[in-house]
Amino acid sequence: MNKSWYIAVVNRNTEKACREKLQKLGYESYVASRTELHDWKCGKSKDVETVVIPAVLFIHATEEERRFIVNFPFIHRFLTNKSQSRSRVGTSNHPFATLSDIEMANLQRSLATTDLSYMQELPPTMLPLHLSQMTRIGA
Repeated sequence: MNKSWYIAVVNRNTEKACREKLQKLGYESYVASRTELHDWKCGKSKDVETVVIPAVLFIHATEEERRFIVNFPFIHRFLTNKSQSRSRVGTSNHPFATLSDIEMANLQRSLATTDLSYMQELPPTMLPLHLSQMTRIGA
């Protein structure tokens, strides 16, 4: 059977929990995330996994497995590719959006090599501002 990476839509902030559920059931899944260093006001810092594409879960499966997975209560639907159309009568006009193994490897590699450590080396005046911070513009 030919496996592809299907793009499933799940609830926001449940991507990692859905990934764990699918992995326990024996399915390969991936959440597009990266590890960031978070600093708290109390002085503690910790590496935190931050989801880059919210409400999306990538699932490596065959078409038959996808038909079974879509019935899980935590999977809302699978994305379709609206740029293509099927010619079979009685089916959806658009096939499901999939990624090849090479495309998925490129996505994983690009997120793994994202290095934001340069932010620590910038002077405080060049760091990004938070919404609650005040700043003065001009001299």
